[in-house]
Amino acid sequence: MGVPAYGSDQEYLYLKTEGLKYHPNLILICAFENDFRESFSTVSPSNGRPKGYFSTRDGQLVFHPPSFSPFYRLAQQSYLFGFTGLALKKVSKAYGRRPDVLQPEERVETFRQLFIQARALCLERGAQLVLVYFPFRGQKDKNVIQGVFDELAATQAIRTLDLMNRMRNADAERSAYFKKDIHFNEYGHEVVAAALQEYLLANGLLNTAPSPRGSLNN
Repeated sequence: MGVPAYGSDQEYLYLKTEGLKYHPNLILICAFENDFRESFSTVSPSNGRPKGYFSTRDGQLVFHPPSFSPFYRLAQQSYLFGFTGLALKKVSKAYGRRPDVLQPEERVETFRQLFIQARALCLERGAQLVLVYFPFRGQKDKNVIQGVFDELAATQAIRTLDLMNRMRNADAERSAYFKKDIHFNEYGHEVVAAALQEYLLANGLLNTAPSPRGSLNN
């Protein structure tokens, strides 16, 4: 259920409002470096659309809905306004500042709560949750997302899989990323798939028993 341009906050909302409708047994939430930053922006850097954000109050998530300007509303109905808006987005992306929210400490705690609440939702529905970190090419040091994942594994017993070392070693042997793109190439996907399979099997999260003839597995 991956959606282009979604940050971790939007993934949490999508899991809560849509994903759990399908009664999954296992949920993987995957994070990349930009997911932390984009979770605390009121405009999606990827597509320029307004977005909401979360904060925390007394250990609970509080959602702040997006704000739509009159110009944005007109741009959804008019080609001329839409074209003008696209041009302005390019200018603002090149010269402007992204409208970020919350102080650094608040961001970390809110980011942490997103995954704690996601795990609670999964447990309510009898689903298992694994947090997976996808590294960028050449990454050597851990970032804030990995720090949060490590803390959640240690204090909340949330399952995590950090692929930084695995992908770094694979990329050293053979390019695992596209040359002009941040994404994994075919070989990179094979490495990730193998790592996921190994982890899920080792932790008893993958059903390897054949299903009865004519039945479907979730």
